[in-house]
Amino acid sequence: IIKIHILLMKFNCNGRTFWEIRNKIYSFFLKNFVPYNELIENIINQLNLRPGFYILDAGCGPGIFEKKLMEKRVPDIKVEAIDISDKIIQIAKQNNPYSNNINFRVMDLNEKLEFKDRTFDAIVCINVLYLLEKPLNTLLEFYRILKERGKIILTIPKYNFNYGTLFRDHFLKKKGLKKIRDAIIFPLVLGIIFPFELLITMKERKGKYYRFKEKDIIKLFQSTPFKYFKITDSYARQNFLVTAEK
Repeated sequence: IIKIHILLMKFNCNGRTFWEIRNKIYSFFLKNFVPYNELIENIINQLNLRPGFYILDAGCGPGIFEKKLMEKRVPDIKVEAIDISDKIIQIAKQNNPYSNNINFRVMDLNEKLEFKDRTFDAIVCINVLYLLEKPLNTLLEFYRILKERGKIILTIPKYNFNYGTLFRDHFLKKKGLKKIRDAIIFPLVLGIIFPFELLITMKERKGKYYRFKEKDIIKLFQSTPFKYFKITDSYARQNFLVTAEK
């Protein structure tokens, strides 16, 4: 763990190498993490899927959303899954080896997106908006590429985000041998995750990243043309889940 701390301190938290290492670890961890799987199910339920739906996953990370979505077997759904580097995209592809309905692409959410106006029925952005340079600009891009009456679903870590609450929720819902296994493995995982979150917190304190309070989200969306938005709790009450419609 000490070596990981030293290694990470050498990388700029804005750099792609940092996010590539983080996604590799999270790819292993999140697949078996009960609160995260419940979060993904919640998002999918909010989408109100129908045949032919065209979805953008803005910041797909390890591709767990795509995997869960395709398990629903809704006919003719298509997904554009984008993230900041080719290595992250490769991780997502490895987690979705048999899906022909997903197009994985490298794209930077801090820049103008390479999609035409009114392209998508829905946009999903899971725990990414708070890491962007200008969240308002990204939301305006989402608005541009959404179809009329299209929906965005965002999850954003709360200002007082607490991993302890997440782990308690996980263990309360695990049973049998899997619970024993996770009791051994998860303290090690938490030790590996810690330096990543520490660096993000340091950047947040310098004003680079934004863990929003609810009033901040309200102010942000009031600066956009979205017709309405709704804020609820998710991820063992450690995230805000925001839905908005064009």
